[in-house]
Amino acid sequence: MMHTTFAVTTEGLPIGLLDQKISTRPPLAEDLKELKRRSHNTAIPIEEKESIRWIASTNQSLFVVRGNQNRTVNKKSTYSEKGGERLWDLMNRMSCQGEIQVCSQ
Repeated sequence: MMHTTFAVTTEGLPIGLLDQKISTRPPLAEDLKELKRRSHNTAIPIEEKESIRWIASTNQSLFVVRGNQNRTVNKKSTYSEKGGERLWDLMNRMSCQGEIQVCSQ
């Protein structure tokens, strides 16, 4: 199985791949298969479900910003305190998680 986390803008424009994990499913015991079937998979803790991969990918993916221009932040953004806020003003209010500078050779 391959679990891929792909970033897109709020308008649906693809940004890129954030995380990807490849794994195999271990065989399930018959009693666990029956429990999953009867409970619609609600009786099993999230840590034991395959859907834990979504949480792990989200936790490993940092907030990625392309900040070449001081663009207006999307008005629907949950990170913006007001509509029309500029990107650099928004980012100045946040703590730095890391920085990568790309230089052409």
